[in-house]
Parts: sequence; C-alpha cells; structure tokens
Amino acid sequence: MDVKIEPCSAFIDKNINYLTAKPDGIIGDDGIVEIKCPVNAQYFTPEKAIKDKVIKYLYYNENKELILKRSSVTFYQIQGELHISKRQYCYLIIWTPKGIVYCKILRDDKFWNDNMEQKLIDFYENIMLPELLNFHFTKNLNVTDI
Repeated sequence: MDVKIEPCSAFIDKNINYLTAKPDGIIGDDGIVEIKCPVNAQYFTPEKAIKDKVIKYLYYNENKELILKRSSVTFYQIQGELHISKRQYCYLIIWTPKGIVYCKILRDDKFWNDNMEQKLIDFYENIMLPELLNFHFTKNLNVTDI
C-alpha cells in the first residue's frame, strides 16, 4: 500500500448533526483509515491471530483475501465513519508487534440505511436524550445553565 495517510479532525453528519465520526486517518478525498492494535493478539502475527480466531472479527476467504465480518462492531464503526465522512473506502489496518495486515472496506449505503441510521436516531432520541434531560431534572438543573 503506497498511499499518503494524514491525521484528521472529526466529521459531523450533514443531515443528523449529533452523529460524528473520527477515523484514524484520511487518504485523499475518498478514503479513510482505521487502525486496530488488538492487545489479545500481541504475541501473534496478525495472520496467525486471525486464523486461530484470536481476532474474531476478521477471516480469510477461499481466495486468501482478508474479510471483515459484516456482523462485527468494527464493520458498523467503519460504515458509520464512511457515511458521516462521505468517503468511499476504508483501509482497515491490523497491527501487532509481530506484523501488519490490511483490507479495504467499501462504503455500503444500503447497510447504513437498513441497519444503522434509524437505530442511531432512535438511540439518541429515546435513550440518550431523555437520560441527559432526566439528569438535569433530578438534579434541579436548568438545561440552559450548561
């Protein structure tokens, strides 16, 4: 992989302004980077940790390509970062002291629409916001005093 990776600031969703993302880096105008350094795999090469299921959210397919499981928290994280940043792909990098591997994840707007957007809105509006407001009510705080 011969690309220039730059650090980045947080992105704010243009339509749902309480959703933000902060990838580990950006690549040009279309890409982001997410880096994982799994402590439970520190004594393994990434390849061995994946094959031995020490790292459970990745696997090698029949063509020996590294694949991120769509059910994993990391897949959801990356899809959120891609949607909010309006980028097209992410290089997921797995690093251990014994080596490094990476795979390219493409933005999946259907996955975002079907599995993420409404759940994030519901969580914020029905769980997080009432909890924040309840804290102010139970402590006799005026929300405007913050």
